[in-house]
Amino acid sequence: MRIILPFLFEELKQQVLNQAGIKAITPGDCKFLSVHISDRTHKQISDTTLKRIYGFTFSKFLPSLYTLNILAQYCQCSGWEEFCQQHKTAANQNTVPQPAPENTSVANQALKISQKTLQALTNRSAVPFNLTVKREFVKDQFELFMHTDQVATLLTAPAGYGKTISLCHWVEEKLSEITKGSNDILLFLSSKVLSAHPQAGNLDGWLKALMGINTPESGLSALLDDQQFQDRKFFLVIDGFDQEKFKPGDFELLTDLLFDVIALYRVYPNFKVVLTMRSASWISIRNRLLIENSLKQWFLGFMQDSSLETNMLPFSSEEIRDLCYRINPLQAHSKIIDPEIISLFSYPLFFQYYYQKNTARFSLTHLDYFGIYEVVASYFNDKIYNTRLSTEKVLVLRLLIKYGKAMDGRFVTDKLVVYEQLKELWEAYNELISIGFLKEVNRTNEGAYYKHIEFTHDRLLAYCLAKKLAQDNQNVYNAELVNSLIRVIDKTYWLPVLEWNIFNAIKIQQFDFFKYLTGVPLYAADKIYVLKFLINLIQHRYLPVKSTELIEYRFCNEHQTLFKYFFGVEFISPEYEEVLHQLLILNLEDTSKVWVYTSLACIGIIQLNSVGVEQSITALRQLPEQVFQSFQINPLHCIETLYTYLKYGTIKKEALIQITRFCFNPPADDEFARTFCLDQVLYLLAVSALSISNNKNKVLRFIKVLDKKLAATDVAHESLRFFLDVTKADALLTLGQVEDAIVIHAELIKNFNQHKHTYTPYMKVCLDLVTARVMALQGQEDEAELMVSKVSQVSAKQKFYYIEAYIIGAYLSMPFHDTSSESYKSIYYRFVKLIRTGGLNMKSFMPAADSTVLNAIN
Repeated sequence: MRIILPFLFEELKQQVLNQAGIKAITPGDCKFLSVHISDRTHKQISDTTLKRIYGFTFSKFLPSLYTLNILAQYCQCSGWEEFCQQHKTAANQNTVPQPAPENTSVANQALKISQKTLQALTNRSAVPFNLTVKREFVKDQFELFMHTDQVATLLTAPAGYGKTISLCHWVEEKLSEITKGSNDILLFLSSKVLSAHPQAGNLDGWLKALMGINTPESGLSALLDDQQFQDRKFFLVIDGFDQEKFKPGDFELLTDLLFDVIALYRVYPNFKVVLTMRSASWISIRNRLLIENSLKQWFLGFMQDSSLETNMLPFSSEEIRDLCYRINPLQAHSKIIDPEIISLFSYPLFFQYYYQKNTARFSLTHLDYFGIYEVVASYFNDKIYNTRLSTEKVLVLRLLIKYGKAMDGRFVTDKLVVYEQLKELWEAYNELISIGFLKEVNRTNEGAYYKHIEFTHDRLLAYCLAKKLAQDNQNVYNAELVNSLIRVIDKTYWLPVLEWNIFNAIKIQQFDFFKYLTGVPLYAADKIYVLKFLINLIQHRYLPVKSTELIEYRFCNEHQTLFKYFFGVEFISPEYEEVLHQLLILNLEDTSKVWVYTSLACIGIIQLNSVGVEQSITALRQLPEQVFQSFQINPLHCIETLYTYLKYGTIKKEALIQITRFCFNPPADDEFARTFCLDQVLYLLAVSALSISNNKNKVLRFIKVLDKKLAATDVAHESLRFFLDVTKADALLTLGQVEDAIVIHAELIKNFNQHKHTYTPYMKVCLDLVTARVMALQGQEDEAELMVSKVSQVSAKQKFYYIEAYIIGAYLSMPFHDTSSESYKSIYYRFVKLIRTGGLNMKSFMPAADSTVLNAIN
């Protein structure tokens, strides 16, 4: 094996710069230096090789002997061997006249090497190092580590998480302290200059060789034993301690050396080791530590569990904003960044890539929702399609998707299953690992060996899944593709893959794909994201709503099924309100406008927003009268009934008369099924209008009619069934039929526990409120009180103010309160504020203790 001592290699690099008259090298200087070396030596070293040597480009291996010889010849030596001998001799001669104490020579040499390593690594930073941010959690980790008796700590994560930059910030601070007078010694090395062979036959010699110390004095052990050294620390810091950085077999030898060093010096509390490595390398080392019972010597940072593979955190929103201001201080950056943008750029590799593509005019302020997908697609094209081994990389990704499966919230591929096929694509696979596109995770336990291959980011996984679906379908976005999505893709990934398919279909103008979207049976909690996604496409002109150049795309008129697909009480939330307002910018027909304004009115009632409700009522009244004739129950009458009761305490009769007529003369089964998609909103609105009469038997009778129709028709009614059961349970509790109510409630809880991730916040609040009533009637007063408190907090956060007022009104209606207590007054003032701010009638809420929870629905 060729041995290159780091201090000699760094000295050679500096001598080359001195010969060329370069004080501080930049990437652009490498071309000039290549020409200059060729003119003097008549031998060629490419500028690419020089960029690797000076740290501007990643290099897995040390430079060849050929390259070292040319550089040495450029420095007036016959070759690398003579250069090494001259500088070893010079180093020995310099110590003869006035030998310095060993601790001084060690400190000086370590400082010199560390400064050069720091410069080389910071030069490679894609975002200029002076613009990068210091990670507070890394600083906290190292600070805590210094106060433990553990010997080693590490930063571990897949490629692209910013380990090296975070380490460089900490090293920079420590070196600054040392140059200002600190007695600590820090040796900072990049893994590519490590040699696997100890010098002088012992570990002390190996460390001294790494620092370029050639004196015969005693080694590091004596230095650490020195009483003058007791208040100082010696840091051995290695960046990129990863298996793929070394030739086969070298990583194991270096790991042995590292373990021996830690074992030898662990008795010295002032000796510390700091490493960065990828997750796969850490897993390999961790397994050895577990076998040797030595893991306790390592400080793992803020891992909640030592079995985890990473302790690097994603960027926070504050760190992303800080980066934006540093990169472009003259730009007026938004203080509030879209959560989708934060989600994307919390992965440092994506932030770095976006910066490289937008260096001149960097800003996240104008990056729209759809632009996020452009960033990921562009990243994929640049890193996969437009690179060497592009075909092989695509084959690797298709292979991993073919044999992958969802497991514990991850998409994993068993490496043993694909190993034989991967061997033919090994170079492409390793490159995907090195650029941070893929990662290996070892989940071996006592029962079996599991080595999994995973995508480092969910967006990359979703994009690859979507591209494979499309390619297998000849890039045609139609019903067959939707069927493949449902059949082939795990349900966990339906939503992100569907959004990518929409994105890609739009880019190639296959707008007919929209009529097939309703074939995907998404959960209620997911539909709102798809609708928001579609509206953002329209807003940013990715859908040609008013374009004269493209065929006009009428989102709602030509695709009524799609329009109905996204309507339901379960969606009620501030985000849904925003989406409904955005829908109004489209070219809607009058019937569609009725549903949009009706839903906005429902949200207005939930939010106790009387102005919003009045605006919706006004808009509905301005629509032609004949529009409402097709409705089995007039939604405007239902809204006016609810609103006048809450505003004035009076009950309008029109809606109640229509609901009674519906009960005695319901629509035929085929008509019920045909209009059900949107009419389920109307049915729940009718239930709410009935509930204000305080006649629970009428509510139950109406639900019974709906139950019969649902049983007689084949329609998907999960959300409607949920709200009807919640209402029925609440009504039965009020009527004293507790046992029947508990049976219904138990079934509701069972379904929730099985499918809780499909429930929207509004559905959860409604269920929790009935649960609180059941608990109270079963003697679980403390649990009921906690549940009510939870509902109140969620309602305040989600602007479900009607439910919050309902809870407080029920509390205030109870007898035996100490009305003079501060707690009672605080609750009462909150109640008054809620009602008065909405401009509503307080007396309409005080009897609410006996009202159904679904007053709050609409």
